[in-house]
Amino acid sequence: MRVAVPSPGLLTSMLRRFLEWRVALMELALQELDIPSATKPITADYDPYKIFQVHDYKSISFLRQSPNVKSASAETIKVFAQNYPELLKEKFFVNVPAIMGFVYAFMKLFVAAKTIKKFHPMSNGANLAVEFGESKVSGLGDKLPASYGGKGAELGEQGIEPSVE
Repeated sequence: MRVAVPSPGLLTSMLRRFLEWRVALMELALQELDIPSATKPITADYDPYKIFQVHDYKSISFLRQSPNVKSASAETIKVFAQNYPELLKEKFFVNVPAIMGFVYAFMKLFVAAKTIKKFHPMSNGANLAVEFGESKVSGLGDKLPASYGGKGAELGEQGIEPSVE
């Protein structure tokens, strides 16, 4: 069996386009935070301008990722660390295999507690709304789609996606 392998130039172009899309998505999130309208100084104790991220791994193999996916992940982490430090409030990894709970427990041994408390692996994405039940944003959990345990419209109907040209 023969498999066509994309040229290195095409792979580089695909990675660049993915990063452009991912940065555009982050810029939309920053606009939603409306930092220019802040009236109170941001301090170590007061910073309401943080972002929740949800990464849904439904139908994605966590254990057999292609080199392209690994490369895109590594490059995204690098770009975000350089350009968007300290914006992450919490990150939810939903619909991950149960084994990832063990990986998370192992990570706790090596990663700073302040960092590890931001990450939440969840094998059932339908439990996500419960996690937002005590959010400062009123009714946030209910605004999520049913697939995440909420009562809101599906992502395709309520989500915002950046256009990258």
